[in-house]
Amino acid sequence: MNLYLLYLATIFLIIATPGPSILLIMQHSASYGVKRSFYNALGGVSAALILIILSLGGVALLIQGIWINVLSILGACLLVWIGFKNFKPIVLSEEGDHKESNKELFKTAFYTGISNPKDLIFFATLLPQFIITDLPYWQASLYLAFGWLVLDVSIMMSYALGAYLLAQKLSMGALNKTRAFSGVLLILIGGALLSSNAYQLV
Repeated sequence: MNLYLLYLATIFLIIATPGPSILLIMQHSASYGVKRSFYNALGGVSAALILIILSLGGVALLIQGIWINVLSILGACLLVWIGFKNFKPIVLSEEGDHKESNKELFKTAFYTGISNPKDLIFFATLLPQFIITDLPYWQASLYLAFGWLVLDVSIMMSYALGAYLLAQKLSMGALNKTRAFSGVLLILIGGALLSSNAYQLV
């Protein structure tokens, strides 16, 4: 039990540190509201669970050498593309709803989470350290995945709520400027990852 509590404390610190997925859900919550940002959380968690399953299954060991850099470059390009999309101002329909569908919100968050193969390596090196050896492997793995699921959703929605409350004090023009600023941050993150991995390939 002490090992599992240590695992929860560790992943809490990891998840709570803002990254591309947190930045994305904050931007979408400010734009579309907390309720719709839940689709972001579902997309991000779905990507994380897939990576956890692959990691615990040992697939990460197959992704080595140059393939890590190639997949990382593709993921970095995706982040840059998402960043540029944020420069497009929000458009409201006649009913007052934003045109971006819930499915699109889910897909954007999912692709952001799944596009970084280094997360697969990260899970592969982190999770085995917290496997409870007294339990069957599948059961211990289930506990790890469930713990990540609960904390990931809780933390992401907390960020979403904070961003939404802040957005209530902003005009639509200021909100679009905030979207553009978050787009710049995503482009910078993607650009840094792109240059780093491209340099390693040369």
